[in-house]
Amino acid sequence: LVIGGGFQDLGPESADLLAYWDGNRWRALGTSPALPAGASITDLEVGDLGQGLRLWISLRRDTGSAPLPLLFEFDGSQFLPLGPVAGSTPGFLVPGIHSLELATVAGTKRLFAGGAFDLPGSSVLGLGGWDGSAWASWNLPLLLVLSGPGALLEVGPGPGAPEGLYVGLGFGGVVRFDGSAFAVPDGSLQGSVQDLELFVDPSGHKRVYAAGQLNSPAGALLPYAGIASYAGSVWEPVAGPMSLAPGFPPRVQSISVENGPGGPIVTAGGQFNAWAGVLCRGLARFDGQSVEDLGDGLNPQVFLPSDMLPFDDGSGPGLVIAGTGDLGEPGVVGLSRRDASGWRAFGRGLGYDPRLLL
Repeated sequence: LVIGGGFQDLGPESADLLAYWDGNRWRALGTSPALPAGASITDLEVGDLGQGLRLWISLRRDTGSAPLPLLFEFDGSQFLPLGPVAGSTPGFLVPGIHSLELATVAGTKRLFAGGAFDLPGSSVLGLGGWDGSAWASWNLPLLLVLSGPGALLEVGPGPGAPEGLYVGLGFGGVVRFDGSAFAVPDGSLQGSVQDLELFVDPSGHKRVYAAGQLNSPAGALLPYAGIASYAGSVWEPVAGPMSLAPGFPPRVQSISVENGPGGPIVTAGGQFNAWAGVLCRGLARFDGQSVEDLGDGLNPQVFLPSDMLPFDDGSGPGLVIAGTGDLGEPGVVGLSRRDASGWRAFGRGLGYDPRLLL
């Protein structure tokens, strides 16, 4: 298990960007550069573009105006900046790379970076693609760029009907990229998208899941509010409606989708207190039949999940949660694990907004 973030403490050693779990404790992964002041980590991706296995880490600039590298490549021994920098981004957008995805689109395998950033000779408000030797870029239509300051939040491979990358926008719903242009998928979904996940069942059928604060094309809040799925026809609700409090719409911040005995198991974390009529405390699971509250001991007012991943650390299957805040226990900050016995700290407190990668 590899995590990325601006860490406060790994115990006997420290790390700035990446660390891995060795079965007993967290260890620094290589000698990483210091996380630049005013920047935060946004995503991690791993894969091979013909030069051996690589791990990539992306950043966004939260404060300041100085140019800074937004993408690093780790080859197992050193970190190297790879092209994109925060530069001349319009003031209404958050400068940075908000997501990474290694995917083959229109026959070409690339590392796709979504967000608002500069490449040599061009400014990007959409997608950049690195094929291992050169960058290409594609800008979103102006209307979609203006759809929200979050710009691109997550990209994921399409379900194959049609082929493409599915791109979640801060306030513009979901669009699909086919390798040359952007289009709105059939049965369009709008709203604030915080996470996208691709699920492939054992027979090879694919489905894209979107989570956030979702709206119908007409702008009315959809009854499913937090999560919807798409298999190439129309967006469908997952489980049922969510709620928070009168006047406050629910928001799903992060989801995990894994295969289960009865189909996909969807785990959702965010700001909600009920899902499909089941009382929840910011974290719940839907197994295709019923919703189960997983938020025992979790206070959604002080802990907001940013990422989650099913993981067996040798003691049995569990769910690892990264996020901001704490679980109300000393030392349980940033990263925690839930198994059959409940919540516990996963190592020591790790600081703000770590991201997970297996």
